[in-house]
Amino acid sequence: MMGEAHVFQPGSLQPEVTHFRGRVPPLEFLRDAVGGYIELVPFFDTYLDRAARAFCNENGTLGRVLINRPAASAFGQTGH
Repeated sequence: MMGEAHVFQPGSLQPEVTHFRGRVPPLEFLRDAVGGYIELVPFFDTYLDRAARAFCNENGTLGRVLINRPAASAFGQTGH
């Protein structure tokens, strides 16, 4: 089974799409994509009408990382 990851870089309105083998991307890919330790974003379970999971930088919840507005918009979140 092939999977894909849509990575929203800060400031970019379109995601970078990466294809990989399996249902989940490798941990190292996820860490590179978020720039550190990963954390599952709660309440995000669909994207483009498909089952999905969203991950963010674990330290972002401590207020050290700015909200990625394009990614938040893609998932219907405004970020406070």
